[in-house]
Amino acid sequence: MTVYIGIFTYFLIVIMLGLYSARKSVSMKQFMLAGRNVGPLATALNVAAADMSGWLMLALPGLIYTQGVVALTLPLALIIGAFINWVVIAKRLRNFSAKLRAITIPDFLRLRLNDKSGSLVKLSSFVLIVFFMSYLSSSMIMLALAMSKIFSISYNTCIILGLSFVPVYLMLGGLSAMTLVDFFQALLMLFSLILIGILAFFNVPAPVTVNISGLYENFTDMISHLSWSVGYLGQLHILIRFMAIENVKNINKARNYHLVWMCTGLGFASLIGYLGTYYVPFLVDPDIIFILLTKILVNDLVAGVCLAAVIAAIISSIGAQTLKIVSAISSDVLKSKSVNVSRITIFVVMAIASAIAVIRPASIMNLVSFAWSGVGAGFGPVLLASLYFKKVTKQACIYGMSSSTILVVLSAILGVAGNVTAIAFTLNLSVILIVSTLKPADAELQKKFANLNNEKV
Repeated sequence: MTVYIGIFTYFLIVIMLGLYSARKSVSMKQFMLAGRNVGPLATALNVAAADMSGWLMLALPGLIYTQGVVALTLPLALIIGAFINWVVIAKRLRNFSAKLRAITIPDFLRLRLNDKSGSLVKLSSFVLIVFFMSYLSSSMIMLALAMSKIFSISYNTCIILGLSFVPVYLMLGGLSAMTLVDFFQALLMLFSLILIGILAFFNVPAPVTVNISGLYENFTDMISHLSWSVGYLGQLHILIRFMAIENVKNINKARNYHLVWMCTGLGFASLIGYLGTYYVPFLVDPDIIFILLTKILVNDLVAGVCLAAVIAAIISSIGAQTLKIVSAISSDVLKSKSVNVSRITIFVVMAIASAIAVIRPASIMNLVSFAWSGVGAGFGPVLLASLYFKKVTKQACIYGMSSSTILVVLSAILGVAGNVTAIAFTLNLSVILIVSTLKPADAELQKKFANLNNEKV
C-alpha cells in the first residue's frame, strides 16, 4: 500500500501543474510553443524527458540485459546524434522559425520554401501523422505494460486509465503544461536511475565481469545501432523545444545541461541492465528489470517514487508525441487557430493510439524503430537543406521526403533486419541536393534565405 502513496502523489502533482499552466495557455503560440519563453534548464530537461521516455527506463536496461556490452553502441549513437542536433539544427531553427513566425515544423517549411500550394505541408503533415502514430502507439503499449506490472491489473484496463489521465494536462495547457511537467519528470527519472544504479552496484550478489566475446559476431547489430544517430536531426518532438527556447544565446547552455543529463541517464540505465543479470538471471521479460530491481533494493515508499518515474518517463513522451500530431492536424491540416479544436484533437488522437495499442500490431522496438526511421530520415534532410542550402526548393524536398518515406515503409513491409535510418536519410538528402542543383530556387527564395541567415531574432 505504501508503494501506491508515492505513485498517486506523482499523479496529483502532474494534474496540479497542468491546472496551473491552463491559466497561461490562451493563444496557439502559447499552447504550441509556450510563448517562445522557455529557459535553458527547462529546455534541456524538456528535451530529455520528451526524448528518452519509457525507452530509457524499460527498453534500454532490457536491451543491455539481453545483449550485454554489444548494445552500448546504441546509447553512444544517441549521445552523438543529440550533440550534432544541438550544434547543427538548434540555433538556426530557433532563429529562422522566429523570424518567419512559424509555430510548427510543417508551418516553418511552408514559409521558408514559399509553399503557396500547400503540397509540401500536406506531405510533411501526412508523414508526421503516420510515423508519430507509431511512436504514440508504442508509448501507450509501454505505459500499459508498466502499469500492469506495477499495479497488478490487466493490460486493457491500463490502456483505459492512460487514456483517462494523459490527455488531461495536455488539454489544459499544451506545451506550457508539458514544460512544467517534463521539468519535474526529467528530474524524477534521473534521480531514480542514479539511486537504483548505485544501490545495484554496491549490493551486487556476485563478482562482476565484462564479457566482450560477442562483439565481432554482433558487428552488424552495432552498425545498426550507430545508424540511429542521424535520426535525431528530424525528431520533431525534440525540435519543437528548440523553437520554444526564450533566447538563442541560451542554446549552448541548454545543450550542456541536456548532454550531462543524457550521459548520466543512459549510463545508469545501462548499468542497471547489465547488473540485472546478477540479480535476476534468465528473466523472460527483460524490459521490466528496472521495476524488479526497484522492488528488490528499496523500501515501499521509495519504490513508489521510483516506479512513478517509470510512468513519468512514458507519459512525457506520450505528451510530446501527441502534441506533434495535434499541431499537424489542427494547425496544418484544419488550419485552425482555436485552442479548443486542439484540445478536442488531443483526445481523438489518444483514442486512436489506444485502440492500436490494444491490437498491438508489432513489438515495441519495431514500432519505435519504424517511427524513428520515418521521422528522422523524412524530416532531417529537409530541415538540414532548408537551414543551410540557399538553392533548395519545395519540389526537391517533396521528392526527397517521398523517397525516404517509401524506403522506410517498404523496409517494414519486407521485414528488413536492422534500422534503416542512415540509408533513408542519405537517400533523402541526395535527392534534395541533386534536384535543387539541377533546378535551383529562384532569386526571391534565395534572397529570403539570405535575410533569414543574417538576421537573428
